[in-house]
Amino acid sequence: MSPLSKAFIATALLCHVIASLIGAALAVDNSYALQVRYVHTHGQTIGFVAFLIYGVAYHIFPRFQGRPLHSLRMGWLHYALATTGLVALWAGRTAGITALQLGGGLLSASGVIVFSTNIALTIFGRQP
Repeated sequence: MSPLSKAFIATALLCHVIASLIGAALAVDNSYALQVRYVHTHGQTIGFVAFLIYGVAYHIFPRFQGRPLHSLRMGWLHYALATTGLVALWAGRTAGITALQLGGGLLSASGVIVFSTNIALTIFGRQP
């Protein structure tokens, strides 16, 4: 498995643990639920589910096509955008800084575009 796939999967597992601990804390003390529930939810859906899908996709799609990933550089750019975006989303929501939350969302969305482009070019691009 490539280091890129492993990075996404390791980050997915870390986010799953963090978001699960936050969820357990919410069950004990719900007084700060508005800000923290957002972090819990996005930690599970983006941090765990999406990152796990990214890691598996980067591993599987090139093998299905019988050729390398279109651009490893785009893959690492996606990783940087996705992780930075998720942390900014968490921090912005927790601290109540709307601009940081918006920036995180834009970084995350940019990462999705880079990922989708890279995978599409891997699947539908010209054979080398």
